[in-house]
Amino acid sequence: MDILYETSKDTFTGSVSGVGNIENSDKKLYPTHHVAVSPNGRQVATFNSATLELNICQVDSLFKQRPVNCEALDEIRSSVSSVKLVWSLAVSNPINIIQMGNNVQSYSDTLIALSCFDESEMMLGKSVTNSSMSTIAYNQSSDDLENEKNHPTYDEEKGVKGVNSTTFIISTLHSSRILTAIDDSGGLVRFLNDDPLQPQTVTIVVVNANGISKTFFDLDNIVMSNNVINNENNNNSWLNIFSSSSQLQQFYFPLKIQAELEKLYQNTPCLELLSRSIENDYFLIEDYKDRVQVVEMYNLRTDKLEMVFHQRAESAVTAFGHGNPAVAISKHNALLAYCRGANSITIYLIENSLEISTQSFPRVERILSVDFINDDESLIIVAQEKESLIPLIIVWDLFSYMDNAIRILQDATELFSSGSYKLVRSCGNIILAGSDGSVTSVLDHTLVKEILVPTIKSKKGLITLDVKYLRESEWDVSVHHTIFYQDGEHDNAETKPVIVFDKEPWIHSKGYARISAFLDDERTTQLIIGVTTVQVWYRKDVNAKEQLKYIWVAPKDKKISIESLKIGQREFEVCLHIKSNQSMTTESVLNLHWPFEVNAVNHACSALWHLYDRRDDPAGLQKQQEYENLVHRTERLIRQFIKKRPAIWRLIDVRYDVMASLIKGRRIRLIQKILNNEESNPWMRYLHTPRLNEWPKKQKTS
Repeated sequence: MDILYETSKDTFTGSVSGVGNIENSDKKLYPTHHVAVSPNGRQVATFNSATLELNICQVDSLFKQRPVNCEALDEIRSSVSSVKLVWSLAVSNPINIIQMGNNVQSYSDTLIALSCFDESEMMLGKSVTNSSMSTIAYNQSSDDLENEKNHPTYDEEKGVKGVNSTTFIISTLHSSRILTAIDDSGGLVRFLNDDPLQPQTVTIVVVNANGISKTFFDLDNIVMSNNVINNENNNNSWLNIFSSSSQLQQFYFPLKIQAELEKLYQNTPCLELLSRSIENDYFLIEDYKDRVQVVEMYNLRTDKLEMVFHQRAESAVTAFGHGNPAVAISKHNALLAYCRGANSITIYLIENSLEISTQSFPRVERILSVDFINDDESLIIVAQEKESLIPLIIVWDLFSYMDNAIRILQDATELFSSGSYKLVRSCGNIILAGSDGSVTSVLDHTLVKEILVPTIKSKKGLITLDVKYLRESEWDVSVHHTIFYQDGEHDNAETKPVIVFDKEPWIHSKGYARISAFLDDERTTQLIIGVTTVQVWYRKDVNAKEQLKYIWVAPKDKKISIESLKIGQREFEVCLHIKSNQSMTTESVLNLHWPFEVNAVNHACSALWHLYDRRDDPAGLQKQQEYENLVHRTERLIRQFIKKRPAIWRLIDVRYDVMASLIKGRRIRLIQKILNNEESNPWMRYLHTPRLNEWPKKQKTS
């Protein structure tokens, strides 16, 4: 199915804009300062529409902007001060170019797309197009009036000359314009991401109220021309000598959005709606069927409908809001975050369009912007607070079950000090453009940095246990199980009360080495590290039954040794060397920091797999019962988590191969409960999302 109905016109079109623009100013159409970020998030372009100053810089050095002086912009300079023009800006990724000849040359170029057009390009009720060419009118002085009466776009009744809507594609390397098939129209423009099969090919899409146009050309086939039509003395123009490499494709919008535009945007520009509907290489359209949200995603590169996302009925009640949608696609194209101007965000798995989870934010009046950061592990959200409507910045760690998984910058007014601002984002980089022309990185702001990574709030400082000394002393020879206390002192666990003594029933030697440590002063939480496992057990008092809180199990053919160990109040940090059973050579190093920097649910699921591989190792009935009890406790830990945090479980299920571990561990009943949960609570349904790819985008092997 085509994204749009292809037109038969063979006309030129153009446009420009940044990625995901958001403004709070009433003058959304006519800001003076414009900012764009490249698809890979590394290049930043700025433009001053009052002075026509164009600059480019790297995202990590925003204060080192390099001017791009393109003489081709002079042709519209006279109209800038006398008429309101709508501008749109975009910047490409760096493009590596190889010029063949006697001397092969290789260099890199970055393109900037800049479009100026009349607001009528974004309306359906005020069309001023003539043979697909829009004009922008500006007042003429009396001295020039007589000379312009013969101009093809001169309006004698109004006494104005028309300037064609124009899109400039500018080489920043040569500060020159590249003539393309989109030169003569205006609208929003986007550079699509690089095509790995055609790295020198540039693809640009142009969007206005009449539809979408797309052109592409190969920079290897661009040559300098000193004899451009109507511009013979301009040595700064380029001409694509291969017409086939600058072909134009035009499409109408799908009927859903075309009908919406005709109803709502007859005399109102749809600039913001269209801008928010484009994300990466995709165009997204929202619809509601029986009050259930449906989002269609079209691929701008292939012109096809790629996926339709259906929100579950139980989530739909939180989806309705006001304003235009906020949407983000993860860097690895695995997840889609979608919000319809409400205070909730729905996460979809792109490969199969299934909803994973919906998260509400009660303090929020309206979500303005979302983007994936921290290698797609987190979402950063810009929103308005309900009571005061002040801006809020929220960071949501998608796969974390910790209490601080959602962190809020309570008052972001210092960051958004400008009365009018624009957020431009791409690939996890967010640029804030103020009304004064200032350009800053949101993620580099001191206040935002404080919430990007969760703060580890230890109840007291960690102390380092001298496990190396024990290994090298006579203590380790005579004592097989050592217990440490919170003050760092140690004792023989065989002569002192502990919560658990031996939790590796597959180890046949009675005197195998293990180390334990109490993780609180009350001695209710015990860490025990053996030959193959790391476990944490809790017991409220001596009369209560112990509970498993954490478990990590090495694969069957591996064993572990402790390199370093630190403990605190209900916290530990250990460095383990993982070795083969047949060798003392370290194969890998594992660092565990419980409970802050481990995913206990994923580790528990993996533990069931590795425990199953050891099912034949316990010798004797008692050891076999101990083994079955450990498996039961591990499975119970997972069941309790699913019951308490089903939404987080669904996200963890996508991030980690937890179901594969359960299948390898032959946990049939648990798997059946996850797949066939028939509880009345709707949030306990759909606990597993089937997928082809491992995280982030690797073909599954299990």
